[in-house]
Amino acid sequence: MTQTANSALPNGIFGIEEDGAYRGILELHILEDGRAEIGLSVEDAYQGRGFGRALFQRGLSEARARQVHSVDVHLSNANAAIRKLCLEMGGDMRVNGMDSMSRITL
Repeated sequence: MTQTANSALPNGIFGIEEDGAYRGILELHILEDGRAEIGLSVEDAYQGRGFGRALFQRGLSEARARQVHSVDVHLSNANAAIRKLCLEMGGDMRVNGMDSMSRITL
């Protein structure tokens, strides 16, 4: 069994506000073994504006600052945008049915 986030309480939360509300959120969950997990969500109406990319880069920067050596991202195979971001950041892609996991080495 692979360890995932120890708690629903993240170690860091970053958001992008637009039109008076948060439209994109990233959660950083740091694991005990020098790894972290990132959860990312951008409202449908605000996708395609670079919010996800900005949050993702911020999450990776924060992980590096906390001496994390790799970040895992769990995603749906249907989510082409996060798949592209993971690959651009050097992540590998492991497909498991309708879901995938990418590990980005920092």
